[in-house]
Amino acid sequence: MGCLVIAPHFDDEVLACGATLARLRRQRIKVVVCALTWSERAFSGTYDAQEHVRRNRQQAESALENLGVKDCLFPDEFWPSDTDLHVRADMSLAPRSVLLESLISLIRRTRPLTVITTHPRDFHNDHRAAAISAKEAVYQAARAGIAGSTERFREPILLHGLVDVEHETQFRYDVYSPVSSEELECKVRALSAYSGFVGTADYEGKSLFGSESIRDWIYASARLRGLSVGHEFAEAFELGNFSPQVSLDMLIGQAKTRWAE
Repeated sequence: MGCLVIAPHFDDEVLACGATLARLRRQRIKVVVCALTWSERAFSGTYDAQEHVRRNRQQAESALENLGVKDCLFPDEFWPSDTDLHVRADMSLAPRSVLLESLISLIRRTRPLTVITTHPRDFHNDHRAAAISAKEAVYQAARAGIAGSTERFREPILLHGLVDVEHETQFRYDVYSPVSSEELECKVRALSAYSGFVGTADYEGKSLFGSESIRDWIYASARLRGLSVGHEFAEAFELGNFSPQVSLDMLIGQAKTRWAE
């Protein structure tokens, strides 16, 4: 399989790599998105669990459709049926055994070439927990003798994406994905599908989900990332599990080429 995206909450997959997912799907590369929570804390007014799940599912399906992604694993399909609700709830994720074992099982079933998730230094607890667990899971899933496996296979590439719109996370930008304006528009439409998460909190809707402000943020971020690598637009990632070995001569050659341009 091509790419597995591990999203602590629905919308993280769009913020971290929405345009890249649209690009992969246009190249007919298989993408699976797995959400870990129903974003139970993201509501205003009276909480109705059934209605909240129904709305989340509907918005996620709409968002992913805008990206061309057809395969999604919802939280109820990811967690073992006997998992304590508090353990799997929004703001309660932790790199404990049930999350790690579930991720190992998912990676073994899907066999992705690349796993994309949130960042281990993000300020949100769930984002950190997902990132830490994903790093351990991609390592352990590919090895025989772990959690009942007798088979060894190629370890997926792990990429951490940036999901906080304030850009406060310490981020080492060492992998880029060139994207087009058309793919950025797919990201804009996908993220706009999640407007229901903020309910009636108008100020939040305007700052994070307003159509113009979010388009500005998406394009400005992609333009900034693209400028540093010679593309019009790009999404950026931090490599989580491999340290590419690049010769000094190659780096100097690349630097000379850039200056020559």
